[in-house]
Amino acid sequence: MVEGCLYDVYWTPDFTEDVMAAVAYIAEELESPIAARNLLDGVTELLDSKQAMPTAATSYKSPTGTTRYIASYKKWDVYYVVDGRTIKAISLKHQQQDGPRSALPRELP
Repeated sequence: MVEGCLYDVYWTPDFTEDVMAAVAYIAEELESPIAARNLLDGVTELLDSKQAMPTAATSYKSPTGTTRYIASYKKWDVYYVVDGRTIKAISLKHQQQDGPRSALPRELP
């Protein structure tokens, strides 16, 4: 980690899909467009807040040995990895979804 430098934030296609699915569900099924917008804004702000110190979050080793980080916005967990000077957001998971906290939704049975 380079002191004094801000890291870039990159939303992977899987993360973008997770966020858009959650936002659409909240806006359309739950009929709460304001809550949907708040989720989108909150997740964006959370990742932006990690730009100075991306490793200041809960971390664990994935099954492949990669260090993953988990940061939370309300009851949503944002999973990301740090690759060079880039924070790569990889998944969004509601804390009430089945499976262990460290398991990404697409890894669950």
